[in-house]
Amino acid sequence: MQSTLVIGLGKTGWSCVKFLKQQGIAVCVIDTRTSPPYLQQLQKAYPDVEYYCGAWPEQLFMREFVDIVISPGLAGHDPMLQRFLVKNNHFIGDIELFAHYVRAPVVAITGSNGKSSVTTLLGQVAKQVGVQVAVGGNLGTPILELLHQDVELYILELSSFQLETTYSLKPKVAALLNTSPDHMDRYASFEEYQDAKARIFLNSDYQVYHHEEHWLKDKYINIIKNNSVLFGVNSNSNLDIEKQVQDNQWRLIKGQNQGEFWLGQGDQKIVNTRLMTLFGQHHFENALAVLAISDLLKFPMHVVTDQIRSFTGLPHRCELVDVLNNVYWFNDSKATNIGAAIASIQSVGEQTKNKVVLLAGGQGKSADFTSLEQSVKRFTRVVIVFGEDAEQLQQCLSPWVCVMRTHSLATAVAMAATVAQSGDSVLLAPACASFDMFENFEARGEAFIHEVRRQRS
Repeated sequence: MQSTLVIGLGKTGWSCVKFLKQQGIAVCVIDTRTSPPYLQQLQKAYPDVEYYCGAWPEQLFMREFVDIVISPGLAGHDPMLQRFLVKNNHFIGDIELFAHYVRAPVVAITGSNGKSSVTTLLGQVAKQVGVQVAVGGNLGTPILELLHQDVELYILELSSFQLETTYSLKPKVAALLNTSPDHMDRYASFEEYQDAKARIFLNSDYQVYHHEEHWLKDKYINIIKNNSVLFGVNSNSNLDIEKQVQDNQWRLIKGQNQGEFWLGQGDQKIVNTRLMTLFGQHHFENALAVLAISDLLKFPMHVVTDQIRSFTGLPHRCELVDVLNNVYWFNDSKATNIGAAIASIQSVGEQTKNKVVLLAGGQGKSADFTSLEQSVKRFTRVVIVFGEDAEQLQQCLSPWVCVMRTHSLATAVAMAATVAQSGDSVLLAPACASFDMFENFEARGEAFIHEVRRQRS
């Protein structure tokens, strides 16, 4: 009996093993780590499963498998993994497995930034509407653990890594929120990264995407159909929303009063931004995406607008941690790439009367930090850098702003408390991954909150 090979025994790999065994499918599991996170669970639950940890036997590369399932953190172009393709067609991921079994409609959401917030908010809307909804994918619970016959709608956050190994998913609505350079340590070019993101539109009924992602229409005209819906705030100047790309575009609309803006479609005003809990362009963009998707799903608009107004955001995403000596401390540890950091700097910078003291650093993922120039020049007083790529950040940013370098997040917070002036905002928006110092961005955010609270004592 041929087996399905599962490569990687982390959270996603373990969910694949459990699901496959539940379907009565023979499984072989491999991992380069000698003691992967779920090895004990595997040994206890399925003592009969064939597995190899650490070194892999040579004959394994010449076996034919029913499928080869790889975890999203593994790059399929890795030379060692490529050896499996001598006898096998391609790699699949957990989302492709899910696609083979799912029966309910699917909303699929991707983007460099904002996808967790949009996925979460849309899930809250669906629950308030009364839909039996399951929310997962790259967010929270692995999607295979959410497969259930009672689910009426799946809302999935999908990463570019997951989309690389997804072929037959058929979303009712597929949304690409935005793209900015990220994971350049994995992709040969920004275009290759965008190509991975665009895979979300394969086999989709409706496509939702930001109107500034012009490359989609040019390059993917065969999959961007007449059913596409655009959204977005123009970024050519601060809240410059006079240009309307298409009649049904979801956009920001000027109100009659000074400084009044509405979220709406075409010329129809729907949500007054003054009534939203969250303020700032990237929050408006997220809300517009939710409006666009909800409209396609025919959700009652009064339910959608209520949820948008009351949404408080997710932890570690531009959250106000404390106000100390009239200095505002913001935690945006989730800003793990340059695009997210720029959005965060602009959002906080536009709200504060004074300047931003920016804390940035970590693993840069081969990013080009010069893209931060305009935001840093306009909004920051000082940038304090730390972590693995601190030197590169310092070299890139020092021509435009005062840059201070330190060895840890704790000392960065202490330095920020010293240089921040009354009315300033201190913002953790690292523009980098956290894995050089922390287990994940959540751990980095919690460490920041801890250090800020120490300043109070």
